Amino acid sequence: MSLEVANRHINGFNKELKLPPEELLENEFQWVARITKNFINDTLTLTLLASTFGIKADDGAFQRLCAEYDVTDAISVRGGVVFYQPGDQGKFKNVGDNDRFFLELKYSF
Repeated sequence: MSLEVANRHINGFNKELKLPPEELLENEFQWVARITKNFINDTLTLTLLASTFGIKADDGAFQRLCAEYDVTDAISVRGGVVFYQPGDQGKFKNVGDNDRFFLELKYSF
């Protein structure tokens, strides 16, 4: 389990940076939490990663849930989903409808 918190401050901030395409903030708050847990004798790993911009996620956020299963020593399957929440900040304004699903089959030899 881990938690990271950051407040990014731009010294000498110029108000033109608030305009597109940059749309930067003078102070940007972000927190990221990650929880990983192993099950079934370490063959199944579940991971939840949540990243939030703004104290109340008003600048956008995403969550990623991932599961990885070791079928054999050489074969593993990984899959999950990513959920995006739009926010007021430029880089997250239009991502709300871009949730995704991913699946990976890995063979190591």
